This record gives sequence, structure tokens and C-alpha cells, in this order.
Amino acid sequence: MADWAKIDTNFFRHPQVVQLSPMEQLAFIRVILYCQELETDGVILDAALGAAQVTAKQLRAMEAAELVERNGKGWSVPGFTKKQLSRAKLEEKREKARERRERRIGGGA
Repeated sequence: MADWAKIDTNFFRHPQVVQLSPMEQLAFIRVILYCQELETDGVILDAALGAAQVTAKQLRAMEAAELVERNGKGWSVPGFTKKQLSRAKLEEKREKARERRERRIGGGA
């Protein structure tokens, strides 16, 4: 589970984001955080909207602003892994951290 997500300091001035109402902007941040926390690489299923505290109406507004795309069983954030770490990258970082811990523990014996 990821502990953080990157939100650009210009987020609220981004040409696509300014098309959304303040509540829709917050909902988009929730989508980003949900996807990063659960390491979905930018995909949120319709069944998970409640857990992410986002409505289908808000997602349709994001779709109109080209911030999300419909993907069959849910939605996806185009280019999500350009700003956020992918599940594969997060797993790679965890594995490297485990290896470092094991070397420290094994090297001290």
C-alpha cells in the first residue's frame, strides 16, 4: 500500500481541473489518492466508488474535462503513472528495501 501521492502545486490552476466545481476537484484528488493507496495504476472500478467517496456524476464531469476515461467496468486516469509510482515500481522499491535490511541484519552477525 502506497503512503503518498504526488499532487502538482499548480493542480487547481490546471486547464482541465479548472473546468470542475470545487467538489469535483476534491473528488479527483480522492480518485488519485485511492488509486495510489491501493496501487491500481490509475484504475477505479465502479464497485469501488463508495470506498473512494466519489460519485459517478463527479466522474462524468472529470471525463468531460478529459481527466478520466471510461474503461468498461470502471474508470482510468490517463497518464497516471507519469506522476505516480506504478505498482511495479512500488514493489521494486519494497524489494530493494528488504534486501538492504537483510544485508544490514546479515552483515552485523
